[in-house]
Amino acid sequence: VRCETRYPDGRAAPTYWLCDVVRVLDAVDEANSVLEIKYPTPGRKVYDLNKRSTLLFKEDAVGAAHIFRLLFYPMIVCDQVLKDACKEAGVRGIGFTDATKY
Repeated sequence: VRCETRYPDGRAAPTYWLCDVVRVLDAVDEANSVLEIKYPTPGRKVYDLNKRSTLLFKEDAVGAAHIFRLLFYPMIVCDQVLKDACKEAGVRGIGFTDATKY
């Protein structure tokens, strides 16, 4: 969403965009990924990712989604289409990490 911003004196400030990713998917292919799964409480799992972790995704779970949150880890995932669109639009202040080389 495009945000109207103003300086304290009322002058128009640069345009900012607000983005809140709300889609949550259980999309990690746990059988083919390299990750540790912890169970902090019965029935609840959490991914414990480190530099050796590699995430692969279930294509049927991702579907046409270009961006989503992971169900068992506080991470936002996007595809190359969204990453390229951000670069083309000159979006700044956002970083990308290759999930297959986490």
